[in-house]
Parts: sequence; structure tokens; C-alpha cells
Amino acid sequence: MLKRPHIRQSIFVKFSLAFLVVGLILLTVLSFMTLSQSSRQFERQTNNHFRQVVYQISSNVNEQFKSLNEASMLMYFRTDSALSSLEFTHLDSLLLLGRPVLRG
Repeated sequence: MLKRPHIRQSIFVKFSLAFLVVGLILLTVLSFMTLSQSSRQFERQTNNHFRQVVYQISSNVNEQFKSLNEASMLMYFRTDSALSSLEFTHLDSLLLLGRPVLRG
């Protein structure tokens, strides 16, 4: 009579299980590395977009302040005379120093 090999003792089953276990371990490690790399890249892109948005907002706010500053400066100057860039530079330096500007 022929003996049937027991399933637990079969070399085919042992090798199949070993390959499955090793494959699952490698797949788990690869998935973890991919997830880690993807999350780092996503965070980097999010930070980049955030910086760009902040820069654009600050530029828009600065432009609005410049526009308001120019509009408020018109009250202190006569409208019939044009001012040279030197006068504006002098005016800006006085405003930066916090000194009152008196025009006669």
C-alpha cells in the first residue's frame, strides 16, 4: 500500500507557506514605505501652497496699503502741482521716522 504524505509534512506546502509569509512581510514593508513617502510629499506640497497663498495675500495687502497711503497723502498736497520723486522719497523717509510732515 502506498502511503499518502501527511499535509503538514509536505515540502510543497511548507515552501508555499514560506513564500506567502515572506511575500506578505515584504508587501507590508513596501506599503509602509510608500505611505510614508507619500505623506511626506503631500506635506511638502501643502506647505509650498500655503507659503504661496500667504505671499499672494501679503502682496495684495501691501498693494492696498500703498493705494490707501497714496490716497491719504493727496490731502496734504496741492492737486494743481506735481511732486517730484525726490519729494516723495523725502516724505517717505519722514513718515518712516515718525516725524510729522508740515507742508507750507
